[in-house]
Amino acid sequence: MVKIVSDNTPPAAMNNPKHEFWKATKGSDYIENIMREYSKALQIAVPLRKGQYSILVESIPSNEILPEIKEKLDAIYEIANKCEKIA
Repeated sequence: MVKIVSDNTPPAAMNNPKHEFWKATKGSDYIENIMREYSKALQIAVPLRKGQYSILVESIPSNEILPEIKEKLDAIYEIANKCEKIA
């Protein structure tokens, strides 16, 4: 998996979370390419579909999530909770 990720990511972006690549690249398209290559290498079906990528977040240690991302996710969570209470 590490080789597949590094093969699909510009070297300058690998160690720089603020690199333009991460801003310009649609996350789901990036993950889709990784999953396709991963499944091809293992000769298995693609393990996740686009609609399931959110479960990958559960495997990220919270201290590795950038503060601005955490802020946005927390805001989305709060709004979703309010909507659920209304419904």
